[in-house]
Amino acid sequence: MNFVNAEWEHIYFSNVHVNHIQLGGTVFDNIKRPDAQRSRLDEEPGTDGWVNVEPVVFRNSDLGGAVFDNCALNGVDIRGCRMDGMTIDGIPVAELLAAYAAAKSR
Repeated sequence: MNFVNAEWEHIYFSNVHVNHIQLGGTVFDNIKRPDAQRSRLDEEPGTDGWVNVEPVVFRNSDLGGAVFDNCALNGVDIRGCRMDGMTIDGIPVAELLAAYAAAKSR
């Protein structure tokens, strides 16, 4: 499928599997998780009565050069990822991890 220059609004994406996608120049605005504490049936329009709060998973993805701006990343679990050059508010993550490891070993 080709969605070049497409604009989508008010999308309910639940239990969707996207494979081999190229995202160059793509902007995600106002993305949020459902407010529910657990998955449940609900009467939200367009959801077919289902609210799914299962985690969103990025697997085997290259997000190099991505910018997360003004995002809530509470509870994000980063595992086994290459983070060369990754910064948080301008501070290299490698330095943050090294400082943490040094402080922990004291």
